Amino acid sequence: MYSRFFVAPLLAIACLPVTQRVFAETKTVTVKVSVDSEAPGYEGFRALDGNPETMWHTMFGGANPACPHQITVDLGSQYEITGISYLPRVGGGDGTIRDYELYISNNPKDSGRPVDAGSFANAKGENTLTLKSKAKGRYVTLRAKSEVGGQPFTSVAELRIISPGVRFLAAVETEQPYAMLAHDLQRRTDIARHAETTFHPASLIHEDDRDPTDVVLRRATALLDDIKQMPGAAHMKELEKRLARLKTLSGKVESTTPKGDTISSRKSSSFVVKSLFPIRC
Repeated sequence: MYSRFFVAPLLAIACLPVTQRVFAETKTVTVKVSVDSEAPGYEGFRALDGNPETMWHTMFGGANPACPHQITVDLGSQYEITGISYLPRVGGGDGTIRDYELYISNNPKDSGRPVDAGSFANAKGENTLTLKSKAKGRYVTLRAKSEVGGQPFTSVAELRIISPGVRFLAAVETEQPYAMLAHDLQRRTDIARHAETTFHPASLIHEDDRDPTDVVLRRATALLDDIKQMPGAAHMKELEKRLARLKTLSGKVESTTPKGDTISSRKSSSFVVKSLFPIRC
């Protein structure tokens, strides 16, 4: 409950600049991710978001498409690839890949022959594959042929594409979080039933929440208030200013929206949500 309604929408603004310094000597390239199947909240881009606590997971809970499954990363241009690293979900479990194939190509419609194939040895930790011969290409595809328990799922906490001096991170998708919050707004009565078991009241949908913008800005404010109570939180000043600017922007957009114009309201809401989410660790 806590991670679903509070943590996930706010991770974007909670990231600290120290991480950026760690990777100062490495070029960061934003990539696009496509998958054959994904569950809400477990979209493909999460396999390359730099956060091992999130993951890509194929559909489950009714529609359970069988293996094989695959994730394709568009690097944007050709890079020399020396290997990959596959990190299963925390603790292993559903979707952990057993047998795999790895493809590197320059044609999004034809992956050609696999550059590597086999079975991952570590179901609960990082698996690093080093290619026998370096490969150069734009599209990297990891194909999960089977799951460790014989189940139809595939999950990836982190997929790291290894290239000298380059770190690949997925572009953060904002339409899914926006759609999830819009869905929550329609289910506010159901969500209210979990109030007693909720870690923080800000994670609920409040009666005065009109759209996802209200939810995100309110939760971001609550999160920053909590973080400011922690030692060494002086660096939150810049994020406070940014949040204040977004609140002002949200008010200006709303003031120019004709009364009852729900389409414009959704567009303005989406704009502010997108302004928050690109803040990356």
